[in-house]
Amino acid sequence: MKKRWKIVAEVVPVVVIVLIVAVFVLRSNQQAGIRMIKSDINLEAGEDAYQSCWTVDAHNFARAENGYYFMADNGKSLMYFDASTKDVIPVCAKPDCKHDDYDCNSYLGKGEYQLFSVYYYNGYVYVLKNNMGNAQLVQISEDGATRKGICDVLPTEDAGSLDVVFHDNKAYIYDHCGNFVDADANKESEVTIKEVDINNGSVRTVYSVTAMNAGFFNARSYGDKLLFLMQMSRDKLGQGDSTIEKLMETQGLYAYDYASGETELIMEGNICDYSIDETNKIIYYFESGKGLYKQSLNNGSKGELIYKAEKDCMKCNMSYDGRYIYLDNTDWAASSTGGKGMSCRVIDTDGNLVNRIDNPWNGYGDIYFGDDRYMFSNFFDYGEDGSGAGTMFWYIPKDEVSTATEWTRLTDKSIHLIDELELRKRSK
Repeated sequence: MKKRWKIVAEVVPVVVIVLIVAVFVLRSNQQAGIRMIKSDINLEAGEDAYQSCWTVDAHNFARAENGYYFMADNGKSLMYFDASTKDVIPVCAKPDCKHDDYDCNSYLGKGEYQLFSVYYYNGYVYVLKNNMGNAQLVQISEDGATRKGICDVLPTEDAGSLDVVFHDNKAYIYDHCGNFVDADANKESEVTIKEVDINNGSVRTVYSVTAMNAGFFNARSYGDKLLFLMQMSRDKLGQGDSTIEKLMETQGLYAYDYASGETELIMEGNICDYSIDETNKIIYYFESGKGLYKQSLNNGSKGELIYKAEKDCMKCNMSYDGRYIYLDNTDWAASSTGGKGMSCRVIDTDGNLVNRIDNPWNGYGDIYFGDDRYMFSNFFDYGEDGSGAGTMFWYIPKDEVSTATEWTRLTDKSIHLIDELELRKRSK
């Protein structure tokens, strides 16, 4: 017994020293952040600036001049939310149309279009359609009267995971699932970013990698650059492997120069999302498991940790709208905490928590960070009796985000313009 205590007495000081060193190293690493590989990045604010505020891998609300376009009714209907009146109307200018049958201009079909994925650029609405196994970029007029398929871009089964960024009458399109979902996920294959000329429909590859378990995500346009993150898996994956998200790591932040066509790595590290203050040349980024960092773009200094990661927010999607930084942990919490603690955190530029807005019913859904006017979301309403009332859409005025405690419904009920059962009755 005395020998055991002697060993403990000799070991404890060593353990304490090791722990102190470990804590110091951890703290140092947290404070150090990720060094810019490429410094003095020129990212002037331009016509695409408003796009960078929105959620990238879920884009159901698209800003227009006086309101927002969005997809409702499980992808069957294209709708419009008026920013001034807060009215919700179908995107259909047909006279005397009741907006309840297949002839309505707002009708999108039965699953032909990528669900909850709507964009607006230079006076047109853009959606993605499954065209016989290929994803087709479709252009829709503001009143819904005309539709035009611009081109087929990438092969896809349901066009379910494609993201689009617009710049200078070009659309940059990629699959944020990469080749993680390939039939043979452990085989090297090419993942690409495609450029589409929306005037003539020409398509070309602007960047690609041939690798195993790789993908691009969270691409945004800032001035003369297209920024994006690249993920790869640390280990080989089995089919249907439930740990895929835990195995994925970000290789770093890349910048594609629109003018030169060159792509370079500008930050290396496990970054889950980022936003840029173009006016003050600052990048905010969230390093997985560590927290939110603030870093200058004009020198090679390391970032400053301004908000530590929390147990229910080790990874997140994020946005910066010129005033506040927004951290949404919904996707991460859905797979890591059993859905507990789903919320959107509102952070000031010094890292202070201004507000935390919980999801309705702690529900699953997507948050669309929005612009300087509104923030939107969709969550599933289970109904008072638990039977399920469908997907509900919500908003918060941006001038209320610092004090808001809950979301306001976009409409009083789920949006169902096309009643399939009623239409079948009419056809008899």
